[in-house]
Order: sequence, then C-alpha cells, then structure tokens
Amino acid sequence: RVTAGTDAPINPYGLSLLMELENYASGGLSPFEVLRTATTVSAEAMGVGADLGSIEAGKLADLVIIDGNPLSDIKLLRRVKHVMKGGVVYETEALLKR
Repeated sequence: RVTAGTDAPINPYGLSLLMELENYASGGLSPFEVLRTATTVSAEAMGVGADLGSIEAGKLADLVIIDGNPLSDIKLLRRVKHVMKGGVVYETEALLKR
C-alpha cells in the first residue's frame, strides 16, 4: 500500500501533494488508485480510518469540490472550486485572498 504525503514546508504547501499525486499517475496508478493514496489508504495508515478517509455516514467530512472529474484526469485536482472544512463551505477565491 502506498500513501500520499508531502515534505511541506520544504516544498510549497498544497502543490507538493498535487505533484506527488500526478507522479503516481505518471507511474502507472489509475486515477482511482491515486485518490485512494491520499484518502482511505492514508487514513487507515494513521489509524483513523474509522473516522476519516471516505464519505460515509458517521465519518468526518472535509472536502474539496473540483471543476471536473479527477477520475478521468488526475490533474483536474488543481481546479478546486470550493473547500468544505468543519461544515463550512469556502470559495477558492476567498481563500486565496487570505
């Protein structure tokens, strides 16, 4: 099992994870497998899979809304439209102004 992780703050926050996921896809993982490295597999590796890592009833849910389907092209993960954190939805433009 492969989990996604970053070297932030050595590499830029956010971009290093996207670059890593794109590299996994270039290396032969399917977009579905790539997404799992950053979600369910990582949560399970950290021992928090019962609470995080997938969208299921009773689990915590911080989400990103993407403009497009990353299952067809993992690079679409760079097109974040909204972020939901702690039940609050933020528009990307508002977050970038912070």
